[in-house]
Amino acid sequence: MIRFLCLMAVLKCPLHYCRALAITAMSQNRKKPLVASQSRRKPLSKAMLLPHTAGYVGELVLRNHVALAAFRAGKGNGELLAELAKALYLAWYLQEAGFDAADRERYLEAERILDNAARNAHEKP
Repeated sequence: MIRFLCLMAVLKCPLHYCRALAITAMSQNRKKPLVASQSRRKPLSKAMLLPHTAGYVGELVLRNHVALAAFRAGKGNGELLAELAKALYLAWYLQEAGFDAADRERYLEAERILDNAARNAHEKP
């Protein structure tokens, strides 16, 4: 949560920053016991806890590369744009976890490019 607050402060988003502060303040309150109508979430299966298989990772990489190639060729669509957005956010979270030394500005620029692509898609007849 501290990283999120710092990120919002750097981005100068006062509304988001205030919401984050409110969430932090609420999370510091004592936990209330669960009511009978509330249930705990279902435990994750063994397959969900294990790392992805090489086949799945290969499919994911191929989908991302095809989406990027299609957009570079000017043949993108909403589904491919969503694939690129998922890849971008996955890379961002991996970077936040310490798996990359890329500059934060690079991710923000990629996000701006995807936002512009989505905006331009709606403007075309």
